[in-house]
Amino acid sequence: MLERYRLASDALKVPMPDRDGRLFSVEGETVDTEHPFYAVLIADGDIVKEPAAGGQRKGKDNGPV
Repeated sequence: MLERYRLASDALKVPMPDRDGRLFSVEGETVDTEHPFYAVLIADGDIVKEPAAGGQRKGKDNGPV
């Protein structure tokens, strides 16, 4: 299933093997949640599902991470 995810921390650098090693964007990426590589990242908490439209990302100006 394709879903939109973002890095749990902007400090993470995650190369995407299915995209020629391009780094996962801090803006977020649409990933196949059934792909073994992304399934591990999701299970480990390295990438998190983006909030629904209109939701705000937590951070410096929006409260604690």
